[in-house]
Amino acid sequence: MSASPSVLEIRNLKVTYKLGRRQQLVAVAGISFHIDRGETLGLVGESGCGKSSVARAIMQLPPPSYGNVLFFGEDLTRVDRKRLRQLRHRFQMIFQDSVSALNPRRKVGFSIAIALRATDRLPRKQRDRRAREMMSAVGLDPAQFNCRPHRLSGGQCQRIQIARALMTCPKLLVCDEPVSSLDVSVQAQILKLLEQLRTRHGLTILFISHDMAVVKNVCDRVAVMYLGKLCETAPTEALFAAPAHPYSTVLINAIPLPENISLRSDIRALAAEPPSPVDPPPGCRFHTRCPLSRTRCSEMEPPIETIGPGRQVACHFPLL
Repeated sequence: MSASPSVLEIRNLKVTYKLGRRQQLVAVAGISFHIDRGETLGLVGESGCGKSSVARAIMQLPPPSYGNVLFFGEDLTRVDRKRLRQLRHRFQMIFQDSVSALNPRRKVGFSIAIALRATDRLPRKQRDRRAREMMSAVGLDPAQFNCRPHRLSGGQCQRIQIARALMTCPKLLVCDEPVSSLDVSVQAQILKLLEQLRTRHGLTILFISHDMAVVKNVCDRVAVMYLGKLCETAPTEALFAAPAHPYSTVLINAIPLPENISLRSDIRALAAEPPSPVDPPPGCRFHTRCPLSRTRCSEMEPPIETIGPGRQVACHFPLL
C-alpha cells in the first residue's frame, strides 16, 4: 500500500440483513481491501456473493453493520449526516439497471442536473447548461435533454447515469455491474467511455462484475469474492496468468478464450450448488465445491496471507 492514504480503504467490512426475529443473512463477512488513486479495482464473483452489498455499504446506503469505510482517510461510518452530505458529491455510483435507476417521470436533463442541487447553489439555467455539456462529454446528443428514459436505449440510459455521476466531479466511482444488461457492442462503447473518463478526470474506480472477460480488459487489480469472503486479490495480469485460489481458477476457466487452456484442467467445474449464505459451511466456505478440498479445509477457515507482490490469498493449499 502506498504511504499516502488510499482513495478508498475497506477494513473488516460486514453487512448483515435481518430475515426475521432470530435469523439473519451475513452478506459480507469481514472483508478488507484498498484502491489507490487512479486505479481500477475489479470486484468479482458469482451472483449473490455480496458484491452489491459492498457497493451499497461504501455509499452508506445503508451504512455497513460493522467495519470502516475510509475515503481519503476519513471514515464515512463515523461522520455525521452533515459531513456525509458534504462528502457525498466526491464519491458516486453507477447502478446495474440503467433504466430503473432513472425516474421515468423526470426528463433526462433534469435527472443529470439534479446532482448539482445539493452541492452547488447555481441558478437552474447554469445547471442545465452544465448538464448539456456533460451529455456531450459522454456521447449523448444534448437535443435529448427533454426526453424521458423510456424513449432511450439501455446504452443511452447508462450514459445518462454516467453523466449524472460525473456532474459533481467525483474522485471515486463505484460501478455495480455497469454493462451486464447491455448487448456486447454497447458494452464495448460504455467500457471505452469509462476508460476515457478515468484518464481525463483522474477517476478511481471500483468495478463490480461477474464477467471475468470484461474485468480482464478494464481493471488494474482484481479482488475475488465468494459467499461474503475475499478469496484472492492480485494484479490483473498475474491473476489471469496464474491464479492462486481454486475458485479464481474456476472463474477464469469459464471464459471461452484460447489462452485459458494453460490453466489446470482438474479445476474446471464446480462440484455442487453454492451453499446458502444464511448457513455457510464451516472452515473454508468454498470447500463444499472445491475439487481440491482436504480435511483441513472443512475444519479451519483460511486467513488472508500475502504470497507475493500485491498478491493475497485465503487458501490452505494455494496453487502457487
